Amino acid sequence: ILETMKDDCHLHGRSAEESILLNSYFASLSLNADSPASVILVWGDSGVGKSKIAESLRPHVLEDDGYFIRGKFDQLSCFGDMALSLESHTNSSHVPYGGIASAFVEYCNLLEERGCEAWREVAEKLKREIGMEEGRVLFEAIPALKRIFICNENSRGESSSSCHENVFQFHSDTIHAQYRNNNIGYFLLEEEEKKQSDRSLESRHDYTEIRLHRLNHLLKKFIHAISSVGDPIILLVDDVQWADLSSLELLRNLIQGATSPFTFIFTYRPIELSHPFLQMIAELEHTRITKTEIHLRNLGEKSVYDLVESTLNIDPKKARGMMPRTHEEMKFDNDERVEKCTSLKTLTHEICNITNGNPFFIKQQIIYWIGQGLLALDENDQWVWDIDKIRESNVLGDVVSMILEKIKMLPVSTKSALTI
Repeated sequence: ILETMKDDCHLHGRSAEESILLNSYFASLSLNADSPASVILVWGDSGVGKSKIAESLRPHVLEDDGYFIRGKFDQLSCFGDMALSLESHTNSSHVPYGGIASAFVEYCNLLEERGCEAWREVAEKLKREIGMEEGRVLFEAIPALKRIFICNENSRGESSSSCHENVFQFHSDTIHAQYRNNNIGYFLLEEEEKKQSDRSLESRHDYTEIRLHRLNHLLKKFIHAISSVGDPIILLVDDVQWADLSSLELLRNLIQGATSPFTFIFTYRPIELSHPFLQMIAELEHTRITKTEIHLRNLGEKSVYDLVESTLNIDPKKARGMMPRTHEEMKFDNDERVEKCTSLKTLTHEICNITNGNPFFIKQQIIYWIGQGLLALDENDQWVWDIDKIRESNVLGDVVSMILEKIKMLPVSTKSALTI
């Protein structure tokens, strides 16, 4: 039954926000090449679709031969400034810059797909910005970058295929090593490990601080070089409310180093104005960056109706709940598109009361009802439900209760394994 649910790419009830996002992107393309980068802030409660609306920009960027790259922070990132405290470095979530490193690797991979001409242009820009010794530091931090330089040196006049054969390939024996070699933070941590046995705790912190400042400076030059090529680059960073202080300082440097048409998109949940990220943005506004802010709220009932109709792939004329229809409930929508089926309208109203219009919870509530048999397909593959039984059932009030309900439905062996 779940396979009949449609993974809807359409953003219901977000036309105004989509227009703001698109206008901001197109405006960045019209700025002078030496103009500061653009910054787009997308914020709202968990589950309102911040990442989804940001991702809606991807096809437009690709259509303009641009790059759409993405990083993400998690909650463990904010437990202390890991640039200064390296005690938990075995946990990848605690690696400095962990939320940003993957975006640089993604950029290199996308560049590789475009062939040597694209690589050569970027490599030449980088060589004008970064010296040999600085390049070595960057290679160790982002091994994927070395492929760009090697390609540039070995492939002048060669075909794209022969270029690829000469590209430096980093081999690793374990999954952990492969992740490590793609992560800036592990570079910092491993370099520190080589020397920490002979250093006091205070001197180790000082040494790491120096390396962080150096790498910050080099990545600022790197971002300036790739943005000066002229191709649109969108860097989406999700959940910056969890960013550690070292990563925020890097983001500051990247924003200051990038030029148009580079655009940063940051998504985050509601946070206090005193949060370090918002303080950083406020300070950067004095440097002439172009800032756009989009506040995503929960959906209204009409948009929820459209989302439910689309998710379940329902034809409103054929949908039939088991609740009788009254003349009062038979109404036309304001746009007079189609007569709404009473039962679907009633179901939508119930979903709105339960989820408050949160798109994520709407889908999870629907899945829960399907699992409980409260929403089902009949012999004609049409959705049916009993609104009275739905009203009597338990509801998923928040993320915690939703997870607990799902855990309860797991097999005993699985639940036992989770307790280990």
